[in-house]
Amino acid sequence: MLRMLQAKSEYRQIEATEEFTRSNDFNLIDVIHALDEVQETIENFQSARSGENNGI
Repeated sequence: MLRMLQAKSEYRQIEATEEFTRSNDFNLIDVIHALDEVQETIENFQSARSGENNGI
């Protein structure tokens, strides 16, 4: 998932700014929780889309 984000041109533009930092301001558990939330949102979206397609 992080690799997909890094491949986006928008991410590369943000990364190129002076304000961007790779410092370790987050602890690992916070990052894991955030990624879990993103994954859950993706799954919910995909489930909703497949439900809409089944109703056609």
